[in-house]
Amino acid sequence: MLVPLTILLNHWSDGMYDRLVPQGQLAIDYFFATEGFLAAAAFAQTQITPLAYFRRKLLTVYPIYCIALLAGAWLIWSFPSASHFVWTPTSIVHALVPNLILLPAMDAPSPLVTPFNWPTWAILCELYVLCLYAVGHRLLTDWRRIAALSALCAAAYCLMAISAKSANLGYLAENYWAGLPRCVFGFCVGMLLYSFSQRPTMLKIPAVVVWAIALGFMFLTVKYIGLFLFLFGTPLIMLMAARATAPAWLARISISLGRLSLWIYLVHFPILIASHVISAEMGVDPERLSSPFYYLALVAVTFIAAALIERVRHLHWPFRRRLATD
Repeated sequence: MLVPLTILLNHWSDGMYDRLVPQGQLAIDYFFATEGFLAAAAFAQTQITPLAYFRRKLLTVYPIYCIALLAGAWLIWSFPSASHFVWTPTSIVHALVPNLILLPAMDAPSPLVTPFNWPTWAILCELYVLCLYAVGHRLLTDWRRIAALSALCAAAYCLMAISAKSANLGYLAENYWAGLPRCVFGFCVGMLLYSFSQRPTMLKIPAVVVWAIALGFMFLTVKYIGLFLFLFGTPLIMLMAARATAPAWLARISISLGRLSLWIYLVHFPILIASHVISAEMGVDPERLSSPFYYLALVAVTFIAAALIERVRHLHWPFRRRLATD
């Protein structure tokens, strides 16, 4: 839940506050590592194959991904003021078609590879990595190989980040493919930490302490600390989270909120665009959009949308059932 709410905070504050979350890119790295951890847990506990896991993830994510993508495209088509860039029907189609088939949009007025739903570039990277793992998982049966791959990807990403002078790469067309080693590193770290966290001698840490440290990392303002946090901060947070303890009531709340995290991540940006459009149409003073109450209202609406998605997502369409069991 920390990841999508932080990303929503970043997108809401964009253009209104200067670097409200200085190390906000860590939310994406937490996301990649969490996906690796959850995948490793599924492989160990349910005996699901990597190919079946990829299919399940794709069939779960893709319908909502498409709905959010089309909603964002429609808003920009219908309300040109919703975007900072000049769009034509042709340019919208040129950007929309690649995104619909899970490819980045490299030829669009916007430099973003997913211009109609900004954060979904990470979803594309995640699906690529899951697909690659489904194909080549037999080469990664030993933890040493996974560790070597993670080290190689970490080195590659650090070199690209140093060259670009940014610790946050992957969402722009000019550095999109840097997101792939970034995702692979996080995914491998998550898988390794799952195995390590199963040791009974591991120290247990209260969940609230883990949350506080994870948030604290994202608000550090130390210059050039981004890559250090990428290499060491994310693995540390994931390791502590794997051994976190919480009272039963807090654990139940965390599980319930955790089920909504992916949907919040997928739909919050179109909701943000829609809120700006509605505010402009109603003549709301733009200064009021910077109010914390406006952010809380966005969070509430996004939660409601995510809860509705969670309620209906268990519908088993015939094609989904057939593909998931092939």
